[in-house]
Amino acid sequence: MPDQSATTATDAYRWLDTATALEQLDDISIVRDMLAMVLGSLEGDLQAIADYLLAGDVTGAQTLLHPLKGFLPIFCVQDLAVRLSAAEKACKTGDVAGVTMLFNEVRPHLQQLADEIRHYLQTPV
Repeated sequence: MPDQSATTATDAYRWLDTATALEQLDDISIVRDMLAMVLGSLEGDLQAIADYLLAGDVTGAQTLLHPLKGFLPIFCVQDLAVRLSAAEKACKTGDVAGVTMLFNEVRPHLQQLADEIRHYLQTPV
């Protein structure tokens, strides 16, 4: 019988991909523990990144985007990981307007991912 605790993005969620995470981490309890950390990061960092960009501090924004770029590909669909990576990479140019535009395009999707993670973690295994 297939493991019902892992879903692909197309099964139940738009951005969250627990099936890929489970393939990579091989333990649903580790996936859930790490998703709790991802959720904490998203909840705390998205507004902080926006605040850094509003203040013109691309370096500050990059310090928060970089770790997100590192671990999100494990837990989300590839398209979202690529979009986030583009925003983080653009920080290296110092172009506040360009980074802000890219971040503003990806932020609603990251917020939806946070909502999906929250829902997933509230669902019993």
